[in-house]
Amino acid sequence: MATGDYQSVLETLRADPQVDSLGDFAQAGGKSRVINTSYTLLATESATETIDICELQVGDVVNVALSSVYVPNPGTALVIDIGDDDSAGVDVDRYVDGLTLSAGGQFAFSAGGTVASAIATPYVVQNASILQATINTATSLNAVKLTFNIVITRNN
Repeated sequence: MATGDYQSVLETLRADPQVDSLGDFAQAGGKSRVINTSYTLLATESATETIDICELQVGDVVNVALSSVYVPNPGTALVIDIGDDDSAGVDVDRYVDGLTLSAGGQFAFSAGGTVASAIATPYVVQNASILQATINTATSLNAVKLTFNIVITRNN
């Protein structure tokens, strides 16, 4: 798994070797998971940089129709893609292409591009990977928190 330029709160905790229960928690029973995590913009992010959102396990399916991101006014312009680094086929915009967050607010993943194909043919993660946001446009950013609400169906 590649490491993004920045990590959400959840990814920071997961990477901490003192936190040994997150992996067990992530694999504990049930089919659906709602992952709520955040990343606070540094206001220095730029195009092509990535934010690690959360870990995806083999068999996971990201539910694009139910997932979203909330951000207060992020600045002049902020546009992101959301994809993963699955080694079976890295795709930076597998789930969302060009989600414009510039006005601030709650944004469903389905408000971005690639929605029809992501919903009609959900991608099943082939190898453990990281769900990532890739910054397309970042202009005069404010140091505000992006809150990601990700719904995952675990099929393993």
